[in-house]
Formats: sequence, C-alpha cells, structure tokens
Amino acid sequence: MVGLGVKSSAYQKVVLHACKYPYCDVNGVLIGYEEPENGLIITDAIPLFHGHLTLLPLLEAALLQIDSLLEIRNKSSQKLLQIVGYYFANEVMENESISAIHTSIFNKIAKNFPGSTLWRVDNKLLATLSNKSAVVVYNQNEKSKRFDKKEQGINYFFASSQADQVDPIEVFDTLSKKIQKEEFLTLFDFEDHVDDVTKSYENKNF
Repeated sequence: MVGLGVKSSAYQKVVLHACKYPYCDVNGVLIGYEEPENGLIITDAIPLFHGHLTLLPLLEAALLQIDSLLEIRNKSSQKLLQIVGYYFANEVMENESISAIHTSIFNKIAKNFPGSTLWRVDNKLLATLSNKSAVVVYNQNEKSKRFDKKEQGINYFFASSQADQVDPIEVFDTLSKKIQKEEFLTLFDFEDHVDDVTKSYENKNF
C-alpha cells in the first residue's frame, strides 16, 4: 500500500458508529478503490452491526446488498468502487486485540480485494476527543498473515475529491462537535436497517 487517502465523511461514519454503541462491538466495511501511484482511496464507510457480529447469514445478506449497491454506484462512477477494507471497535475500552471473528470477516474481504485495509477504532481516544485520528490502521503481512500497525495510519483526508485535501485538525474538530451534539443518533447500520427498513445504512446525511 503506497498511501491511504480517506474521505472525511467516511472517517466520521466509522467513529460515529462506535460512539453510538459504546457498550457493543461494532463493525463495518470501507468502500473505495486503489490507484497504482496513490495507493488506497477510501470514499465511504458502511456500518454493519452493533451486536450480531457472529451471525453469518446476516453478514452474507449485508455483503450481498452492498455489492448490489456498488453496482448501481459504479454506473455513474469514474472509478471501480469495491469493498476495500473492514473496521471494528471492541466493546471493552482497554481491549486492543483483533478477535477471531474480525480476522475471519477481514480475510473474507481480503480474498476478494488483496491489499485490504483493517481499522480498529481506539476507544481511549474516543473518550478524550483527542485532536488526532481515532483509528489504528493495520496492514496484513501476505506471508505470515500477521497484522502490523501502519506507521503513518491515514496519510491524508479529502472532501469531495482527492485534490480537495482537508487539514486533519479540521476533520477532528468537526467530528468532536458532531459527537458533542450527539449527531451519531441519526447514523444507522445494517442491523438497524433490518429492524426498520426506513433507516438507511448508506447514511447519505453524513
């Protein structure tokens, strides 16, 4: 992976998902594309679950729906959008491990998209609303399959396009304000959608 560029709204969705369910394991997928010169570009995040992480049929249903959604998006996209990563937040604040279920789901994604990125939301940073990234980025070693922390994490943030880069401090400050206003209450994951189909996991309002 040459670099990692992330759309600010995608980053916000990941963190707000963890904020909405602080006493649950949460997870979701990262949408984007890869460029030979610029590396991996994350354009969106789709929250999946906040409790039923181990229900395989529900996961399969979610991934099928997301694939269908990407087919529609790709009709009007100049880039081939795919599921290019996976994120999660552990239920216990001090838990920094990558559990077997997270590893299993990530490997499923990486099988379809080699070079996928894995993010862990750092609950300790969420608690302090720190002015730095609240996600820890991992790369998977192709041979050992071990997860290694990406030293620089997210290389840059952008707004509507890669050329429209945003100061990270501005991204973190905006996110802090959203958390303080409890805007995460209007963010929904696939599990919410299953319970109430009017709740869209696309979260276009973000």
